[in-house]
Amino acid sequence: MRTIQWVFVISIITLLTSCSKDTESSEFQNISNTKETDIFRSTSDSPAYYINSEIGNDELDGRSPQTAWKTLDRLHKVVLKSGDVVRLARGSVWQHQNIMLDNGSSGTEESPVIIEAYGEGVAPTITQPRALWDKTKPYSAVYFADNCCYINVLDLLIKDTGNEYAIYMTKNTHHIVIAGNEITNCGTGVNVDGHNQKVIANYIHDTGISRVGSGIGIQFAGSNIEMAWNELTNCVVWMQNGNYDGSPFEYYGRRSDSDYDQSDNISIHHNIVDNCLNFIEAYGNATNMTIAYNVYKNSTSSPFQMHLDDCEHPTWTHECTYDLTIENNTMVCTTEPTDGGWGIVGLLVDWDHLPDPQKSKVVVRNNIFVTNHTILSWTNPLGDNLIHDHNLFYFVNKGTLCVNKDVWILNETEKIADPKFRDLANGDFRITEKSPAIKAGTTTNFTVDLQGNAVPSGSAADIGAYQY
Repeated sequence: MRTIQWVFVISIITLLTSCSKDTESSEFQNISNTKETDIFRSTSDSPAYYINSEIGNDELDGRSPQTAWKTLDRLHKVVLKSGDVVRLARGSVWQHQNIMLDNGSSGTEESPVIIEAYGEGVAPTITQPRALWDKTKPYSAVYFADNCCYINVLDLLIKDTGNEYAIYMTKNTHHIVIAGNEITNCGTGVNVDGHNQKVIANYIHDTGISRVGSGIGIQFAGSNIEMAWNELTNCVVWMQNGNYDGSPFEYYGRRSDSDYDQSDNISIHHNIVDNCLNFIEAYGNATNMTIAYNVYKNSTSSPFQMHLDDCEHPTWTHECTYDLTIENNTMVCTTEPTDGGWGIVGLLVDWDHLPDPQKSKVVVRNNIFVTNHTILSWTNPLGDNLIHDHNLFYFVNKGTLCVNKDVWILNETEKIADPKFRDLANGDFRITEKSPAIKAGTTTNFTVDLQGNAVPSGSAADIGAYQY
């Protein structure tokens, strides 16, 4: 991940020191509704293993709330199989323990393994997790080893992992679901490798609060990956050397630990990103990547940082390529711009090794972009393969379409106008009846907006993440 030195330090410090959200008051409660997570749960009459840190006993059979185990370590002695359910008691806290899935535990498509909460009160909590075999070694709170598959993990509160990932999937896992969890004060929230994975309706926040780790919310590489209905807040780390780093979503497809030189079918939709350095930083090759119906707010002016360069090596080795669609997002970028930032649609290039414009395609449509900086700064390295239409732009303060006026020429379907939000100053970006965004978009494959309202099928959608 590239480290960024920010000139406007005061605005970033504001991001870092803003109060962490209480889940009860968070907008997360609006997008993490039961319909997004209930489909991954067990039925109430499913037989299960029970674990309760307060009243449990590892010498019992663990097959009822009355005979619950006490520790997560005890669970490791069981190889979970198709249809198995693990229920963790609300109010329980496990320190220096983790859920280690390296013993062959896996479900099937018809009957996945399900790990979920039971009872009432605070979510079952894993804090300061340690390795199963060495309680002095920091480790991920939930770890999926090679060949884990068809496992759903719900309802956890994971915190204080130091430099470690909260949840980690290795590259040979598949069909893992992470849904309805809260993750805070972790080096990286969720590492998603493998294929057919889902990260749904989680609240990931304050990933860099202790000045350690990556500051990344969700790091991913693989195929058929869906990341939706999440809220990611304060995904930024102020490092000891005075630089800032982090990202809500980060795709480093050329990571040394990954075989995914090219990822495919990546869907990032219906998420809220708040108080972050960007929306996504990408460095690799990706096909069929879609970013849709997301809101980005209280964050810097470069939400999309797509490397077409080779920023990770001292000498040039390759260029990065993307087949990317950015549609129906509402991006409000009104913190101070970075010195020399790439703009909202950041297509980062090495001026000595410009990319082949025929190797990538980026489509930008149906978006509302509000900025005090630019949409695209100095160059369009993709030529006609940067396709943009049906976008609505609103510039505040010194905002402008682009530094070089020839690199983004307005399509006849694009407008520069006030989007007429309900309350721009206070962060309500739903459009009002006088908004020029109404019925001004083109058709989309998504059926609902960020609030779950229906999007018309076969006719023009409203521009932005919210349907009027």
